[in-house]
Amino acid sequence: MVGEFSQRQLQVGQEIRKLLMDVFVKKQLRDPDLYDVSVTVTEVRVSPDLREATAYVLPLGGENLEDVMRGLKRASAFFRSYLAKHLKMRVVPWIRFQPDHTFEYASHIHQLLKNVQTSNDDPDQTLQDS
Repeated sequence: MVGEFSQRQLQVGQEIRKLLMDVFVKKQLRDPDLYDVSVTVTEVRVSPDLREATAYVLPLGGENLEDVMRGLKRASAFFRSYLAKHLKMRVVPWIRFQPDHTFEYASHIHQLLKNVQTSNDDPDQTLQDS
């Protein structure tokens, strides 16, 4: 997947990710849905023209995901102004936030593999399932 993005897109995405994490660490958000919530920015993908970015986020423990996503949407103008102050770019990308389901998906795959392993270890179980 990395081959699909230019070096510049990857660099800008990493810089945006770092700046967004700074906001969360410094707890600069006043939105009630974001106040005192730990959010991880797992990845930021930037469009080829560098005008739009999608930040994949995950609240700690996946709790209150819907509330956090609403809060992030409301705070998008704040994030853009923060980026404008800290990024050395002529045009600051618009930020869109998306929940990161990668960990859920990985956990699901792990559980499936574990179930296959368990059924292969118990031949009686395999015969009973047939």
